[in-house]
Amino acid sequence: MVSLITLAGVIVPVWLWSVDLAARSLHFRQISQSSLQPPDAAKSLQLTIALAGVELKAPYLTVFELVNDGAKPISTSDFESPIELVLTNKAGIIRATVTETSPHDLAPTVLVEDGKMKIKPMLLNPGDSMTVAVLTTGEQPVFQPRARVAGVQSVPLINSEKKSQSLFRTSIALLAALLCAAASNLSIG
Repeated sequence: MVSLITLAGVIVPVWLWSVDLAARSLHFRQISQSSLQPPDAAKSLQLTIALAGVELKAPYLTVFELVNDGAKPISTSDFESPIELVLTNKAGIIRATVTETSPHDLAPTVLVEDGKMKIKPMLLNPGDSMTVAVLTTGEQPVFQPRARVAGVQSVPLINSEKKSQSLFRTSIALLAALLCAAASNLSIG
């Protein structure tokens, strides 16, 4: 009987420790990725897309969602550095904009520095999320997240985008890109 109590005294704390490790979790989900200038249409229509007077070559709009899908909050002090989305190919990030947050009073700061999108550390309660639209140029972008967060082993990127996008989703992405471009021109002038 004593050996069972001793064994339980060892197993229960180890089990609680492993459950606690799984209680913190973040992930990125790629919602959509759309070319804003299909190559054939651009040539035949002589269409160019520019931002702040600079022509974009092969622009893409990619929409991500960052979610605290764990059971515990992640505080600002849990971050070693900002969460980053980096490109693994020759595409370049032009702009990143937060388009939606849950809850609505979540106020994330997103920056584009050194060719990376960075999200400054902030409190993320369970279920908190933000949607970010990223405008790139050069070629179809391939993203990879980087993060060092206490209690979070890794921040995966889940691609939930369907291979065949509907015309509606593509139209919404184009409208969002045009709104981002218009907003940037207003803030510049």
